Amino acid sequence: MSILTTLNILAALTHISLFSLIGDRQARRVRRLAFHNVLRQDIAYFDKHMGGELNTRLAEDTVRYQNGIGDKMGFTNHWIWVFFFALIYSFITAWQLTLVMLAMVPIAVIISGSVNQLVKRVSKAEAEEFAIAGAVAEEAISSIRIVAAFAGEKKEVDRYNESLTRARKTGVKASLITAISQGISWMLIFIFAGVLVWYAGILVSDGEVDPGAIAQVMQCMISGTRALSWAVGSLEIISDAQGAAYGIFEIIDHKTDIDPMTEEGKKLDKIEGKITFEDVHFEYPARRGVKVLTGLSLTVQPGQTVALVGPSGCGKSTTIQLLQRYYNQQGGKVCVDGHDVRDLNVRWFRKQVGVVSQEPVLFATTVEDNIRFGNENCTQAEIIECATEANAHEFIMKLPQGYQTLLNEQSTQLSRGEKQRISLARALIRKPKILLLDECTSALDNESEQVVQAALEKASKGRTTIVIAHRLSTVRDSHCLFVVDKGVVAEYGTHQELLARKQLYHTLVSRQVGTSSGWKLASKITAKGLEAEEMERRKHAKSFSVSMRSRSNASFMEDEEFDLEDIDDESGPLEPASYSSLLALNEDKTGYLIAGCFGGFLMGACWPLFSVFFGKVLDAFTWEDMDALRERSADISYALYILGGAAGIISISTNNKSFLSPLQNFLLKYAGEHLSQHIRVLSFTAMLRQEIGWFDRRNNQVGSLTSRLANDASRIKTATGAPLASLTNAFSAVVLSIVVSLLSGWQFGLLMVGLMPLQTLAGFIQSYGTNKFALSAAGSVEESGKIASEAVDKIRIVASLSKEDFFLDKYMGLFDALKKDGRKRAMMIGGSWGGFQGISGIIYTIALTVGFLFVAEGWIEFDAIFTILFCVMLSSLEVGRANAYVPEITAGRAAATKMFRLLERESKINPNDPTGITPDACQGEVSMTNTNFFYPTRTDLQALHNLNLSAARGQSIAMVGPSGGGKTTTIQLIERFYDATTGSVCIDGRSVETLNIQWLRSQMALVTQDPILFSFSLRENIAYGDNKREVPMDEIIEAAKAANIHDFISKLPLGYDTTVGSKGSQLSGGQKQRVSIARALIRNPKILLLDDATSALDTQSEAVVEKALDNARSGRTCIVVSHRLSSIVNADLILYVDGGKIIEKGTHAQLMAKEANYYKLQKANLGK
Repeated sequence: MSILTTLNILAALTHISLFSLIGDRQARRVRRLAFHNVLRQDIAYFDKHMGGELNTRLAEDTVRYQNGIGDKMGFTNHWIWVFFFALIYSFITAWQLTLVMLAMVPIAVIISGSVNQLVKRVSKAEAEEFAIAGAVAEEAISSIRIVAAFAGEKKEVDRYNESLTRARKTGVKASLITAISQGISWMLIFIFAGVLVWYAGILVSDGEVDPGAIAQVMQCMISGTRALSWAVGSLEIISDAQGAAYGIFEIIDHKTDIDPMTEEGKKLDKIEGKITFEDVHFEYPARRGVKVLTGLSLTVQPGQTVALVGPSGCGKSTTIQLLQRYYNQQGGKVCVDGHDVRDLNVRWFRKQVGVVSQEPVLFATTVEDNIRFGNENCTQAEIIECATEANAHEFIMKLPQGYQTLLNEQSTQLSRGEKQRISLARALIRKPKILLLDECTSALDNESEQVVQAALEKASKGRTTIVIAHRLSTVRDSHCLFVVDKGVVAEYGTHQELLARKQLYHTLVSRQVGTSSGWKLASKITAKGLEAEEMERRKHAKSFSVSMRSRSNASFMEDEEFDLEDIDDESGPLEPASYSSLLALNEDKTGYLIAGCFGGFLMGACWPLFSVFFGKVLDAFTWEDMDALRERSADISYALYILGGAAGIISISTNNKSFLSPLQNFLLKYAGEHLSQHIRVLSFTAMLRQEIGWFDRRNNQVGSLTSRLANDASRIKTATGAPLASLTNAFSAVVLSIVVSLLSGWQFGLLMVGLMPLQTLAGFIQSYGTNKFALSAAGSVEESGKIASEAVDKIRIVASLSKEDFFLDKYMGLFDALKKDGRKRAMMIGGSWGGFQGISGIIYTIALTVGFLFVAEGWIEFDAIFTILFCVMLSSLEVGRANAYVPEITAGRAAATKMFRLLERESKINPNDPTGITPDACQGEVSMTNTNFFYPTRTDLQALHNLNLSAARGQSIAMVGPSGGGKTTTIQLIERFYDATTGSVCIDGRSVETLNIQWLRSQMALVTQDPILFSFSLRENIAYGDNKREVPMDEIIEAAKAANIHDFISKLPLGYDTTVGSKGSQLSGGQKQRVSIARALIRNPKILLLDDATSALDTQSEAVVEKALDNARSGRTCIVVSHRLSSIVNADLILYVDGGKIIEKGTHAQLMAKEANYYKLQKANLGK
């Protein structure tokens, strides 16, 4: 027996450890394949699939997949083999009884097969709904400033909750299917056991089978059928994993038309840079029926600088996207040096192209690494040189750690102009053969723009450059200008040639002349002056590059440095929450929990009762009176039929998601699904109520937060579902086993009760060992979500820079680092299971030896031995099954700890706070007095210095000055995204900190530099401006007309019901900005905040929108930030802001008369 016990320990340890290890490795491989295939998709794929949806599948579905193929699969395999060997031994010992048992197998197979298919189908649907919910969360968190500005928190929570409700209903349906099947299975088990007892009585009474053989077979039958039922029950988690795998493998198997990671395609020895578009027709795959290019043809000679001009939405940006092969055109050809770009190797070709997009995109790493992304082989001196050329070096040096300053996911530490200059440096360092500039200076102040324009003109020499610009003055020196209108080249030629024709280009220029005097001859900043400034910058940069060489080249992969942002009230060690606190989360479903636990208690009681019956049967088999034997067998079989019916009903009401046993709880499952939804909604609501500064922290990036929403809720639900049912079953079985054992024979009962605590030893070992592994694994999943989210959300720039492999290696590096922990965890789980098996074997050996000695001494009856033995054996199995859930409980406690911290955190600016003053009316007076401000994540860099501002009711105030000077910061303080460090910000003489936050923001409307839309219809996006009511359609149309977007919308097949794609990806930058303006206008605010609101508009749209904004300003206080100085000359007061200070103020005429900073800015503007 000791040999068998030793072998059992070794086999159990090896078996479960290997399955756990295989599960970890397989999950790691699937994660790599899935993320790899996401990164290799063409851009059209991301137009159709929201980033949040993909991130949820990568985060949550891979965890569910791993649950189904790891140690839980090993346990299932174990139970199947237990049944198989029990069947073989039984067949050898008493084939007649075994045949009765075999009759159950087809029924079990039919039930398990049917349930598997149904649950797999339902789990797939559930995974899809969770993916949609994840997409909603990702979109809301990434657009948190717009959500806050327009009081959209409740709307976003409702959207999120709707998707979760659908997922919950689907999950409950899966539970009900499994519950019914398990109830039927358990009923059949006891009924067959009754038949077995009845038939065994006949066989023994007829002398066909020895009573000893009957006892052995019945023990095998009990172990085998129970193992089979547990194996069948565990198919639910496997089916759930299959459902999750469906979505994952759908990603893995998805074919792409444009593979940026393939080695296929031509790689030319040399690129001259000749570009031709030949009769190109194109529709976006996600917007079929809307023709964007309708026969566009143009030719760019090598080394030429050409410009694409025309109204927004005419196809300019689409043209350069086709050149980069983001999409394949439906007709015509796009060629480089006579080669169709579709025949070229995608990655090789993109490395020949430098791109600066209209909306600057940076990554969550250091400033240095962001520039290095353009050319991974560049030196630090080259980085500084390119940053200097892009006029970025000076402001970078003012950052806390200079070039080593870590940026967060949204780069909120920087202004849009600063981000654009770093993007320019990244493009310049690439030294491309073809340079594509899409409104690359739209966010720059005029002085910076002149310096950058000079750098771009220098960078354009010797390479083909295509420029898109709405400021026609910036491209008038191009070799050729192509005027694009309605998807075709309407005319082309030089600036002078096009003016002479007096066609569309002449009209565009005339309109711009009407809004700006930038075309007039005026005093210029001379080339000599620019050259002097440039030499000074280079001199400073050169001296800095020497000192910089001593710094370590911190890479994105290895950077362990964190800013002060990571040290806050949420820091500190994570101690797992208590299990009772997990259960308390579901207090609104206490009735279900109590009923489910009671059902589990009754289910656990079935086994001690069965043991009593079994002992009576074995005792009867020793009788010499065959008639009495038959009668006893029949009575017990009837009792088992009744027990089977009760067990079936109880099992249906107590069934839940299974890993090892069908004795789980439907009521707990029902409560668990509600708990999952409740946790996600609570967490999401808690996130949205946090102040904006909380989202600026590196550890609160979008991917990290969405991963927490998906995985923490799933872990908590898992820890409070099946484990709770298992714990109640085990508790019931153990308690009643003790009672039955002591009543049946107290001497032997005391011995067995004394041995029972040994069974819990393995569970404690497992719990202790898996705690830290659960925490580290959860952290890696969360961090991986952050990486995946950033890569998917910024896929265009990732593709442009050919950084797919970089992000894949970064993503997998987190899981590869867990290999060692995975091996330790596998050994811990396997070792604890092997220890449990060994302890059970030891107890069984002691029981048989001592039991028969007690019988020989006359201290106990024969039937009591088997009653007590089976009580202990069956209860030990329940304890073992409960031990198997230790990793889930541990992971759930760790997840709950993080969630509790989030829920308990007091927001410094809570948008849902009902307190604060709510005035009867708002006059619109805005003032800032001695305002000083540090961003929470940049406490060593002051953003505002004693800033004083006063806007009377209806007054229009404009802020101008260098980018990064504090203009956008001022607007954010008025919106109360942040609170001033010192000084005050007041509305109508009251500090914004004393006003009700909902009332305060309802008096304002905000249009930001980067137009942010949501992935629903145009109608809903415009109506988002007023979330307190159902906005009538006529108001939506009126606002769209005022923003000059109505005509465009009307021409779409679905009109206002057209969806705009993730973050408005189906619209051009100008179209998105006009929709954003319409959203602001529909709010009818008292205070209008315009942060470069027309920067992405063409001249015609700008003129119309400016007129609409002029009308909108009537009777409203308006604060405008603008780099287009022509749009603010009529402002009541102009503030020149630089370095967080108001350097000068006055009307346009007054400031021009001073001939100071504003005057120089206007001169720079006039000289363009």
